[in-house]
Amino acid sequence: MDENLKLYQDIAERTDGDIYVGVVGPVRTRKINFY
Repeated sequence: MDENLKLYQDIAERTDGDIYVGVVGPVRTRKINFY
């Protein structure tokens, strides 16, 4: 889970603290879409 945690932290930094980007996907991401 450590690797996933790092991934979520990195994503959170890029998405202004929105960690749900990695969990839920582009459903809840109204700010940014990397896909």
